[in-house]
Amino acid sequence: IPFVHARHDHVHLWSLELCAKKLYALKKVFKFKIPGDKSDVKNILAMGHFVWQLKKQLEQAHYVVQQMKQEHDDNEINRIMDDGDIEIESLKSWINLEIKKPVKGAEYGLLLPVEKNGDEENLRFVKF
Repeated sequence: IPFVHARHDHVHLWSLELCAKKLYALKKVFKFKIPGDKSDVKNILAMGHFVWQLKKQLEQAHYVVQQMKQEHDDNEINRIMDDGDIEIESLKSWINLEIKKPVKGAEYGLLLPVEKNGDEENLRFVKF
């Protein structure tokens, strides 16, 4: 799932991906500084690259949704034809239905990117 986040004078492209059951990864794909004027060629080119990266992320998300729709349609046909031999795993098994919102006082751990000088990034573990 791609999404765009603007903060101060930068625009960030993030991607949220399902790695395994109940395990998600949030990854920064690209960021650029909003150009101040038309002579800011470096950031104008970076903005073009950002749009290209966003296009790629959206195409990938569309492809995944199309695959999910095809699988759903196939499962519906099998259910209608009463092919009880095929076991279909419920999507509910991929999420924890008990968690509605964070519990007050509970601890959660996240790996968050720490921005450093330039484009260097490290990860840090944050415990809530």
